[in-house]
Amino acid sequence: MSTAEWAKYGGIVTENLVLHYNSLSKESYPKTGNVWKDLSGNGYDAIITGVTFNTTDNTFNFNSPATFNYGAYITGLNYVTGPSDQIENLTIECWCKSNSATATGNDDDERIILSFDRSSVFRFGIGKDTNALAEGKPHFGFDTSGGASDVLASSYGGDLRDDTWHQVVVTFIANETNGVKFYIDGSLVHTEASTYDPIGSQDDPGETPRYGWIGNGSEATTEGGTNGPDNTFYGFIGNLKYYYKTLSADEVLRNYNALSGRYSTL
Repeated sequence: MSTAEWAKYGGIVTENLVLHYNSLSKESYPKTGNVWKDLSGNGYDAIITGVTFNTTDNTFNFNSPATFNYGAYITGLNYVTGPSDQIENLTIECWCKSNSATATGNDDDERIILSFDRSSVFRFGIGKDTNALAEGKPHFGFDTSGGASDVLASSYGGDLRDDTWHQVVVTFIANETNGVKFYIDGSLVHTEASTYDPIGSQDDPGETPRYGWIGNGSEATTEGGTNGPDNTFYGFIGNLKYYYKTLSADEVLRNYNALSGRYSTL
């Protein structure tokens, strides 16, 4: 990567980067209207709906947790939920600040970060609906040919609902032990010692295609389509990256170090 490209991305890992939204970059936050530019080069922009852009610190304020059709829907990228999906490697990384107040209206205070239809592809967030013990902890739900899986960072003893900026990361790798790992602020906080089939291995015509939402659940068969569940994020999101790659611990830390100084000043 050239020096200019390295400076543009701030030293982050760019290999197999599918989505990259950065509200602190003038290249990414809406220049006109409600478009949150995708910096990955793939053109999967996100369309902001019902979310306030905070001009004080250039971050997005997800502050109405009971609102429907609220968040940012992703254009272009979709999953057909048939055997062709077969997502074998992924990493989702988000810099977010979760409000300490309870998100009234959300089941068991779940705060969704990124969802491509929880019942067919995956959903990543803080907390889990139907599980009050998950409040404040990272959670990753996904579906494979072997059925649905809900993985909670149960080893994490903290609570992310602390009004503080954090890097929150989940990694997935298929057909290997320790298939799901969670990181917070560059440090591994939980390893799920299980083996999983690739994600998205359904073959249900009624689930085709599926589009994603940031900050809300998705049941969308079209861009900006139906939300579900409406357990919207409650707080601020400033940076979101999604990879077709299982980042190593060193790469997660590299990404953390690239942006930690910027978020520590907000």
